[in-house]
Amino acid sequence: MLLAAGLLAGCVASGDRVMALRSDPMARATIDGLTLQTTTVAGEEAIGDGNRPVTLTRVYAVTTPLTTEEALTRMADAAGGAGWSEQFRREDAYAGTKTVDGGGLILNLTTSTVTGQLFLQLAG
Repeated sequence: MLLAAGLLAGCVASGDRVMALRSDPMARATIDGLTLQTTTVAGEEAIGDGNRPVTLTRVYAVTTPLTTEEALTRMADAAGGAGWSEQFRREDAYAGTKTVDGGGLILNLTTSTVTGQLFLQLAG
C-alpha cells in the first residue's frame, strides 16, 4: 500500500501538501478504543519536489475490548464520513483516495495483530 501512496500522491501543489494532510479530519481522528502513540511527518523537506510525497503517519494502540479488525472498521468508517473514497478494503487493510484543491491524497490503514496496533498513513 505504501507503493500506492508513492504512485498516486504528489498531485497536490507542493506548497499545499503538508497543509492538506494536516487539515484533513483523518489527521486528527479519534476513535474510542484507540490510543494515539506517535505522529510523524516525513517529506516536508521535499517541498518543491513533486516526485516525493509528503506523509503523515499516526500509530495507535488498540485497547480492549476492540480487536484490530474492529478498530480498522471504525477508522475506515470515519474515513468515509470525512469524504474519503474507498479503493480497497479487507479485515487488516484499507486504502482510500480524496481530491483536495484539484490534487490527490491517499489514506492507508493497516493493522498488526502481533503488536495490537493500527497504522494510519496520509500521503499527498
